[in-house]
Order: sequence, then structure tokens, then C-alpha cells
Amino acid sequence: MDITGFLAWADNEPERVNRIMTFIRQEGSDVVHEEMIRHMPERTGFMKQNIDVVFTETGFAVIATASYALFVERGTGIWGRGPYPIVAKKAKALHFEWMGREWFLKRVWHPGFPGRFFAVKTKETSKPRIFDIVSQLWRDLHVV
Repeated sequence: MDITGFLAWADNEPERVNRIMTFIRQEGSDVVHEEMIRHMPERTGFMKQNIDVVFTETGFAVIATASYALFVERGTGIWGRGPYPIVAKKAKALHFEWMGREWFLKRVWHPGFPGRFFAVKTKETSKPRIFDIVSQLWRDLHVV
């Protein structure tokens, strides 16, 4: 993409560029926040309620701040404990229903969690929406 026209324009309009960049950061962060909520799995809703938006000089970051967000994103293989045993400690056996049967076992093997990749999906679906915002803004600047 050739942005030489934009760069030449930006050199002559620094105050306007600052206002535009503020607008793009705000609109872009809103888009990413919406998309992250849309792609995040919901069990209790805690993760969706704990998303921070941080603005920087050159952009923004949208961060899932729940302590377990990384494990939900990437799974528990490399990033967490991976497969591990679950052993009855306060009772003689673990009790649960599975495959239509009632089970009492002293130990089970937890296979780990595969990950949901909500941040990856957020990035994929946010990019075209942000591009559309910037494209429309650029068209509007050329009409005025």
C-alpha cells in the first residue's frame, strides 16, 4: 500500500493528524473490545467483564485481565499444567456422571484444555473493520 500521499498531507496538518489518530485509536479499540467479547467463551461472564483498554502514543491494546485468560486462549498443554491426575482427598472417591453412568473413582486423569483462541479470532475479525474505519476516514478527508 502506498501511503506517500498520506505522509505528505500529515506533514502539513499535525494538529489534524493528532485528532484523527485519537479518533482511530478510540474507534479501533471499541471494535477490538466488541470483537473480543464476541469471541470469548462465557462460563461465568467474569472474563468478559475484565477487559482493559490501554491507550499508547502510537495505538492501543485490548487486554483480557482475568488471571486464567492465557489458559483459556492457548490451552493448558505448554502454557499450563497439561494432563494431570485428579485424586480424591477429602472423600474416599470422586463422584460424577459421565456417559449416562454414575461413577465413583479414587483417581481420574484430566487431559488438559485445548484452548479457545479468542484473541486470535478477535485479531482476524477486527482487522477488516478497522481498515474500513480508516478507509472511510481517508475518503472523507479527500471529499472535504
